Amino acid sequence: SASGGEVGWGVYLGYLSASGSVWFWVVVFLGYCTVQATQGGGEYWLSRWADRAVLAEDCVQLYDSLPARGTAAAISTAQASFYETCGTSVSDTAVNTGRELGVYAIFTVGTLLLLCFAASVAGIAYTSAAKALWVRLWHRLLRAPLAFHDASRAGRFSGVCTRDIFICDETLGTKFWNIHLYTIATSLGMFALVCIIVPPFLALAIPAGILYCALLSYYRRTSRAMQRIEAVQRAPAYALLSEALAGVAPLRSAHLIRKYVKAMARRVDRRSAVLYHLMSANCWLGLSMEALSSAIVAFAAFASVGFAISGSLTAGAAGLVVTNAIMVTGLLAGGVQTATQLEVEMNAVERIRGVSEEATPEVQTLRLMGGSFEDDDSDDEGTSSPPEWPDAELEASADALTAKEELEMDAWPADSSVRFRRYWMRYRMDLPAVLRGVNLDIPAGSRLAVVGRTGSGKSSLAAALIRNPGPGCTAGSLLVGGRDVKTVPLARLRRHIALLPQEPWVLRGSVRENLGGDACVDSDAWALLRSLGLADAVRNLPVEIAGSGGGLDGKLSTAAWSRGQRQLLALARAVLRRPAILVLDEATASLDEASEKRVLAAADNHATAAHCTVISVVHRVAIALAHDAHDRQVAVLDAGRVAEVGPASELTARDGGAFARLVQAHSAG
Repeated sequence: SASGGEVGWGVYLGYLSASGSVWFWVVVFLGYCTVQATQGGGEYWLSRWADRAVLAEDCVQLYDSLPARGTAAAISTAQASFYETCGTSVSDTAVNTGRELGVYAIFTVGTLLLLCFAASVAGIAYTSAAKALWVRLWHRLLRAPLAFHDASRAGRFSGVCTRDIFICDETLGTKFWNIHLYTIATSLGMFALVCIIVPPFLALAIPAGILYCALLSYYRRTSRAMQRIEAVQRAPAYALLSEALAGVAPLRSAHLIRKYVKAMARRVDRRSAVLYHLMSANCWLGLSMEALSSAIVAFAAFASVGFAISGSLTAGAAGLVVTNAIMVTGLLAGGVQTATQLEVEMNAVERIRGVSEEATPEVQTLRLMGGSFEDDDSDDEGTSSPPEWPDAELEASADALTAKEELEMDAWPADSSVRFRRYWMRYRMDLPAVLRGVNLDIPAGSRLAVVGRTGSGKSSLAAALIRNPGPGCTAGSLLVGGRDVKTVPLARLRRHIALLPQEPWVLRGSVRENLGGDACVDSDAWALLRSLGLADAVRNLPVEIAGSGGGLDGKLSTAAWSRGQRQLLALARAVLRRPAILVLDEATASLDEASEKRVLAAADNHATAAHCTVISVVHRVAIALAHDAHDRQVAVLDAGRVAEVGPASELTARDGGAFARLVQAHSAG
């Protein structure tokens, strides 16, 4: 959506502060003012040099025209006129070219050095600002809660992370902040120089400045609104393009290509209509500024001619006034465009700051609210309504861990047990609960299969283990290794819990990078790859994919690997981390029977070797039927509650039981 009104001063101060210090830009502005002072001094010295050269030539001609004969009165009058104009002799008006050129060179070199200094400081400032904005944005997006990304529209951040960051990197500092400050300093210096030489020019400068500000304000409001609307109209076109490219195959199969082309044309037309009006506003501004500039230059020219005729202004000074008037009007015309475009480009900073503030990082530890149920051994499934949900802000305001708690964290987890006690969960505070008073004990080193119909809360149970919901979205207790997960720093919690989702994620890079990078031990990796049946696939990567090395250092191609192979590689990555708890969230739902057996066997072997707890969220009842022992049980979820728990044979034998009904439905299907 498009924001309204002017860009707040907080955005400008935020950008200036991001550069390291506001004083950077103060130094830049003062530097440009000094540049204009030295440049104006050089121009004034040049005009004086020209006037002295003309005077010297006039004096020579006047001296040559002095009468040698005539009346005493005529000779005396001619000599008086010469002495009044040229002094005692012609040599008094002679121009020392070396001195004049040396002083002008000092002004020129000083201008160049000061300009380089100011531009260098500006370069450091806007580069630092762009880097700081990018780092903060990227840090916040990568560490934002998963619920934040789930609730955000696809492609929402693409424009912020691409075009807005490009504006900060390439155009905002170099073309707008830098040029805008230079334009202001130069315009003020030229106005001051003209007003000093021709004081009546100040009478026009005041009303011209008021009219200039009025034009600037009127145009800025229009252009700002137009460009914001254009940015909003651009986002749907990008989103539609991303959606179409991601779903080319289904679009072709459903014969919807023509429909999408027409939809894209409509969105491009809406954006083009806004651009047309924006260009019309630019043309109007150009005509208005040309009229104002012509009036200013005409006044300066007539005033200079009048002062020159009266003898109070030399020809060089008159030329300096006219040329500065012409230049300052050009700068003002460009200044309106620059000031407006600066505000428009600052919208990029506003959007970046908005996303950065909205995408707050996940809270590492939470405050325990409303007591704990860790000592409650009751088997009831809680009440039909949840306990009072904790206040999100208060829950997120947990104190930092003490030194004693840090030592306790180093020894956590003591075991891989999991206990749910009257546990309620919702993904956001505006959504209903998905887990409703869950009571469940999972002993350390056991295997648990979680089954249930679609929407029963199976995946939500897995999400609860990695503390996916944010503050204010859980009630009750969830203990891992004897400690409530709210009090465990999030990074440490997820380091000891590996979650393998249904969609395999494979990184672009080498096999070693996908298996943990430098932490990957070759012998362990090859042993695991052989057990998963991936050793030959890794060893025999094609040369064009693997490069010169092959093996663990070979480059992966997701197109060359099947979905089953990618899932097996993802499982290898999870197992090599040696987690205390391994969660398979329907990880085998889309695999063939052979790949499914490899995944389950690898998880089972890891659990046996590392005394790891394995929680399998399964869709196929056949997998759950294999969990038929004291340490291999099945939990059936129904409407966010645990309906029953036990070995598969016991649950199947219960008449009318939830698991028995699932088995019967599976057999009938």
